[in-house]
Amino acid sequence: MTKNAFLTELRQRLSGLEKEALTQRLAFYDEIIDEYVKGGVPEEEAVSKVGAVDVIVAQVMSEIPLTKLVARKLPQEKSWSVGKIVALILTFPFWFPFLIVIVTLLFTLYVLLWALVISLFAVDAALFCLSVLGFVGIVPLMAENPAVVGLVVGGAFLCAGLFMLLLFLSIMAAKGVAKLGGQFLLWIKSSFVGKEERKHA
Repeated sequence: MTKNAFLTELRQRLSGLEKEALTQRLAFYDEIIDEYVKGGVPEEEAVSKVGAVDVIVAQVMSEIPLTKLVARKLPQEKSWSVGKIVALILTFPFWFPFLIVIVTLLFTLYVLLWALVISLFAVDAALFCLSVLGFVGIVPLMAENPAVVGLVVGGAFLCAGLFMLLLFLSIMAAKGVAKLGGQFLLWIKSSFVGKEERKHA
């Protein structure tokens, strides 16, 4: 990808930003690419070194609060006619409950995913406690009933192994749910940024 193609695509994807912020970002990447080219790097390779447009857009979106994007977008909507406003009011009993149901379902699903992750950590904590109690309980058993020691030690090692395995799975699940929430927020933000370009396309 050439520098001009890269900057054009980046401008389109970030067209919903404030003009000054957009200009600064474009100038920043323009300068970086020029520095690479001055150092003898071919233009297309310099662009690839800067990073993919998708990654840059995702990074920019993560830095901008959603409320700021919404507040900036709403005043730009100038196409509201009297007919549209009346239609919106008249259809309010139909679309508003539907919107509430969708938002509630999405929120409930996300909370449920976190509840499952918390449950995994709770089971993991229980396994850790059982393994510790198993190793600690060996001492009195050795004096009273040495025959049971092997069974207790085996159970303690089993709990310890399951604890380590489940801990890894729990951390991966927590990261996955957090990433899912971040992707959903990024999708919402992307619906505000770059909107002008999609309208004219």
